[in-house]
Amino acid sequence: SEDVRMSNLRPCVGCAACCHLQVELVMGTDDIPERLTYFDNNRWYMRQNGNACIALDETKGCCTIYENRPIVCRQFPRGKRDCYMSIYRVYGVEALEMCM
Repeated sequence: SEDVRMSNLRPCVGCAACCHLQVELVMGTDDIPERLTYFDNNRWYMRQNGNACIALDETKGCCTIYENRPIVCRQFPRGKRDCYMSIYRVYGVEALEMCM
């Protein structure tokens, strides 16, 4: 059931699988320091540090700009398909099976 899956789901802090996705910013909504962003001649994005968002503290597994994180991060569907796919891509099938 959905309740069982949510109880098996890793806490967001420490997981940070979604922080390994490319984050497109919403101009006029997101107020992110320019040093953390880049423009690709078409859209604004969060910079990456290796394979993760530059705002991710990889030691703690948490966002360093949490209170001002982009809208796409605020609305990320924890416990839904995109969340599970992020866990799979970052941590592999074993971690994903632990959530099921």
